[in-house]
Amino acid sequence: MSFRLKVSSLIAVVLVAVLLSLGGCSRDAAVTEPTGDDSTAHLYAVYPEFGDLDDMVHEADAIITVEFISARTDVIYPESSDDDDPVTNPQAGVDPTEIDMTDLGVPVTISTVKVTSSLKGELSAGDLLEVSQVGGLMDGVQYVEDQTLLLGDIVNADSLMLFVNIHDDGSADLVSASSGVLVEDGSELREACTSDDRCGEQMATTVQEVEQAVEETENSE
Repeated sequence: MSFRLKVSSLIAVVLVAVLLSLGGCSRDAAVTEPTGDDSTAHLYAVYPEFGDLDDMVHEADAIITVEFISARTDVIYPESSDDDDPVTNPQAGVDPTEIDMTDLGVPVTISTVKVTSSLKGELSAGDLLEVSQVGGLMDGVQYVEDQTLLLGDIVNADSLMLFVNIHDDGSADLVSASSGVLVEDGSELREACTSDDRCGEQMATTVQEVEQAVEETENSE
């Protein structure tokens, strides 16, 4: 199965790879190359931002509570395109002969999760889903996207609530790295943190508020 991220999520990461291969730079995308004994490099990606819970609920194809099962690393590549719009084609305007697509690989971590309940979408309890996130190990270097909290690194979380995009091939990704995952703690939902105390920017809410937002969204469609 091939994996992809929504265009709005991945465009800046792909742009980083293009600019590095051509020796350019951009204030909208950045990456730090590892130096010396440092085996970590940082990626920067542009993700959607949501003003409130209703916007995020509307954007998500599925809203599910899950248990984390396992994770693996893969590499994704931008698709070749003749589109001249740089928003949908980061390689627009660049001479194809100057682009080595093999250099444009972006590492992703693909987490397998088990659905425990579904608030929106076609998934059901017991289903397994693979969720891709930017970042992971590639060629001996650990690539970190600074807004992304990998699902397997989230601590004190027996249950997670995910707001995800579902693609035609069955793969999924979060609607936003910084707000697409919450920790379920009884009826409360809180922001996720990793073992190094790094937390996201998620909005705190309750399961009931999410259910109400889903109902309002469905009634308005």
